[in-house]
Parts: sequence; structure tokens; C-alpha cells
Amino acid sequence: MRVDLAEHTLSKEVEDALANIESLKKISEETKNFIRYSRKYRQIMHSKINFQSLEDPRINTLKEIRNWFIYGNKQKTESKEWISSQCQFDLILSIDGFIGMLEYLLKKYPGSIVQPKRISQDMLEGLFGVIREFGGDSSTHTLKSYGHALNKYQITALVSSEVKSLNYGKADSTGTGVTTLIRRDYRKNKKTINMQEDNSMHQKHFTRLGQLSSLTQSVFKNLLADNLIMGRVKFPSESFNKNVDQDNFKIIHLQNERCDLIETILYQDSIDELLQKWQNIIRKIAHDAIPKKIGVQWLAIWHSHLENNLNNFKCSGIWYQDFLTVTSLNGSSIQRLVAYFLLQEVIKLTFSEKKIPNSLQINLSANLHMIPEKIIILELAEASKFSYIVG
Repeated sequence: MRVDLAEHTLSKEVEDALANIESLKKISEETKNFIRYSRKYRQIMHSKINFQSLEDPRINTLKEIRNWFIYGNKQKTESKEWISSQCQFDLILSIDGFIGMLEYLLKKYPGSIVQPKRISQDMLEGLFGVIREFGGDSSTHTLKSYGHALNKYQITALVSSEVKSLNYGKADSTGTGVTTLIRRDYRKNKKTINMQEDNSMHQKHFTRLGQLSSLTQSVFKNLLADNLIMGRVKFPSESFNKNVDQDNFKIIHLQNERCDLIETILYQDSIDELLQKWQNIIRKIAHDAIPKKIGVQWLAIWHSHLENNLNNFKCSGIWYQDFLTVTSLNGSSIQRLVAYFLLQEVIKLTFSEKKIPNSLQINLSANLHMIPEKIIILELAEASKFSYIVG
């Protein structure tokens, strides 16, 4: 939507104009209420004034706006007499979600503040509008053109405090993180660091991985390379709130516990047989899901049956009981999560594309030095039919 147009349409001036026109006074009462409540909603959600407590009167105003729209939706006799059901649902959901977020944050973290404008997506929509505006004739950007448009925006944002967007009104550069004109590829540094960490982790368990089957090797290599699973996520040492520090400490503790549990399971001899057993069960599930009658839509039917059967297998918990029996682990609060990670990797690898070894690829490739025993020379008229092959 055009935010600038909505701002002028749902304004106090339009509401006053409807009240002053004699012919519209009797029939425009509900329209004025709609404009009034819509304007209040926009003023609250686009405000820079922070919410600091649950006693803020704007919370009651939001509840009043929500109740009015719910009541108005119940009074309609036809769909055309009210806003669309999707707009109604989104409006109520945004108000309830915002109030719920305020209650959660302000109760759990006393002294914190919430600025409504920072939560509104209009700032992001404004940035997108500016990027499209800088695109010139083409509003559909490629990766390269988006980079050029972003450079233009960075220069403009440094020169001017605000950029006027044709589609979404004013886009404030504050909070967008644009502080320099140099474009850096963060992926390069991140990829280098991740490769170093993965190599060190693989070297640490290189001997053990070499003793396992190819399936188990792939499963644990994927887990060891996952930064989130292995707890390679950094948290600030201190924050502004003690509750936040306690939550961060709990997360770090769970990360370390999960990492230690994965390394413990890696060195158990029975894990190899367990993962192979899971793969055999998954293959049998895939085989049993094939429909008896192969029709035109058999692949879609097979996919649907396979998905249902795999979900039933996951929900049954049989795999987890096998995990507990094989590993003999008890007392850990995260062992079910780790077991689920293992199962997911087995499913992924079972249905992943098989890689052909390089030696086999060489044997299957064509020999460029082979010469046919007989060369067929076609006439010009016949040869033209095969021009699309040779170029």
C-alpha cells in the first residue's frame, strides 16, 4: 500500500470535512469512526514514543480500537459493507500480538522500553521503495543491479537525512545500519572462519570417523560442521539486565551439554549399527509407500504416503527407545533432541543424491580420441536438418 496516501486519506482533516458537510452528516458517522480509529492505530504504531510500562494509556486505546473493529465486523450484512476478512484478521492479530509482546517484555524485563516505530515494517517497506526508485526503468532487480542501487542509496543517505520514496513516503535512514560506503562481503570472512573450525573439529575426531561406516561418517560430519548444533554461537558476556544474563547462561550451558553428548555418542561402538538400522527402516517405509497400482499420479501419491509414514514413525518414539537401549544414556535433558538430530540426518542422507566416484565417472565418460570406422557425409540439404546439433 501507499503509506503516504493512506496517511492523508485517514487524517483528521478528512474526518472534519465529513462532519462539516451537511449532506453527509447523517450517513458518514461510521465512516468518521473508521477514519478516527484507523488514524489512532497508525499514530500509536508509528510513534517514536517508547512504551515503558503496562499502565501506558495507549494500551487501552489499542484495546478500544480492536474491540471497535471486532464489533463492526459482527454488524455487517454483506462482505462489501466492511473491510476484507484478511485485513480484519491482520489488524486484530497485529494489535493482540503487540499487546502480548509488551506484557511479556515489560513483565520479564522490568525497565526495558519498546519503540513502536521500530517494530513497524513501514521502515523496511520504505527502504524497498527507495531501492525500486533508484532502479530507473527496471523495478525488478538482479543481484548486480541491486548492488548498484544500494550504493546509490548509501550515498544519498549520507548526504540527506531522509530519502523521499515515491511509493511509501519518507524512508528514514536511521536504524538501517548504513554507516559506510564500502561494500564488504561478510561471507568470505565467515566462510574462512567456519572452514577453520570445521577442519579443527574433524582433525580432533579424524581417527574415530575413519573407523565408522560411510553413513555414520556423513551423519557426524554434518553435525560437527553445524555451528548451531555444536554451540558455536557467541553471546555477549554482559547485558543491561540480569534476567538476560541468566537466560544467556542457560543457553550456553545447554550448548555445551549438547556438544559433549554428541561427542560421547560418537565414540560408542553401537551407534554405527543403530544408524544403519534406522536407514533400513526408512528404506522399508519408502518401499511400502509405493502404491500397488502405478498410475499417472503415482509419484505424487507415493510422496504423500511417504511423508505421512515418516511422520508416524517420528511420532511413534520407537527410534528413541532404540537410541536409549543402544546408548544406555539416562538423565540428560537434551538426549531426545540429539537423537532427533541423528534421525534427521539419516533421513536426509538416505534420500540424498548419490555421488558417483571420480574413477567411475572417467570410465563412463566418452573417449574423445575414438574415431568411427565409417564417416557418413550428408548432402547439404540433409546436413542442414542437423545444424542445431553442431551449432
